[in-house]
Amino acid sequence: MERKGIFILILLVSFFVVTQAQAADIHLKWDRVPGDVTGYRIYYGHVSGNYPNHIDAGNVTEYIIKNFSPDSAYFFVVRAYNSAGESGNSNEVSWPKLSIDTSSSKINNPYTTVSFEANVQPEPIHATYKWNFGDGSGIKSVSKPSINHEFSSKGNYTVTLSIVFGDGSSLRKTIKISVEDEKPETPVARITALNQTD
Repeated sequence: MERKGIFILILLVSFFVVTQAQAADIHLKWDRVPGDVTGYRIYYGHVSGNYPNHIDAGNVTEYIIKNFSPDSAYFFVVRAYNSAGESGNSNEVSWPKLSIDTSSSKINNPYTTVSFEANVQPEPIHATYKWNFGDGSGIKSVSKPSINHEFSSKGNYTVTLSIVFGDGSSLRKTIKISVEDEKPETPVARITALNQTD
C-alpha cells in the first residue's frame, strides 16, 4: 500500500455532564482511501506531532471517542492500514478548537486599545491564557480568555496565544496585527461671518 494517502478530518464535538464536570464525545470523520484498505487507526496525544495513543476504528470513515476531558488539549491524526502496513499521517486536528477574535486587525494609530478574545470550544475548566503581542511587551498571563492591549509604535506584529491546560498540555494560535501611524488631518479655518467696516 502506498504510504502517501491524504486524509481530510472534520472535527465535531458534543457535550454531556459527568459527575459535575463537562466531558465530551469527539466525532472524527475522514475521507476513504482508495485501494485495498483493511481499516483505519486514530492516533492521538497531548502534544502536536506526538501521538502515543491509538484506537483501531475498523474499516469505517468516522468514529466517536467517548468521555474526553475538556481540561486537556488533544491532537489527532488518522492512518489507513492493510497487511502491507500503514499509510502516513493525515492532517492533524486539535481539540478543543481555538480561534482568536479581535476588535481590529488593522489599527490606524499607536496607543489605540485593541481587544482580543480566545474562542475555545469547549471552554476549558482550568486554563491559563498566555498572550505575546510581538512588540517586546513580554508575555501576559491571565485566567480569562479576553484581554486588551495597546501597541506603542507602528509596525506589523504577530500576536501569539498559548493556552495551558490543567495537565500541562497546550494549544497555540497566532494572528497578524498591522499598526499604522496616520497623521491627523490639518484643520482648515472657516469664515463664519463677514462684516464690512468703514
